[in-house]
Amino acid sequence: MPTSILSAPKSRWKQQGYTVADLYLTGGGAASIAIDAIREGRWDATLAYFPKTMGAMAAEQIVNAIEGKPVTQIINMDTAGPLEAMIDKDVLDANPDFKGEMGSVDTNTGV
Repeated sequence: MPTSILSAPKSRWKQQGYTVADLYLTGGGAASIAIDAIREGRWDATLAYFPKTMGAMAAEQIVNAIEGKPVTQIINMDTAGPLEAMIDKDVLDANPDFKGEMGSVDTNTGV
């Protein structure tokens, strides 16, 4: 089974000649596990992906079309998401309640 970079032991990095603290670790998706890793100092950043927000915005446009209201054809998630597209510790410090939309479940709705 492949080892995730999140769970790779620091000794493995040292064996390869790397000092983990000197690496810039980033990911893509802004999943809950990545948000936790940034907050804990194991990752430096993640490129955001907001599936719940995208789905809600798409559904809103479908309702607009059904109701004969104007429909937004393109939504730029780099600017329309709940946070800026590149999430690092500074962004998370400014948004302490953000949990990530992938890999998280809202305990109120189950989604």
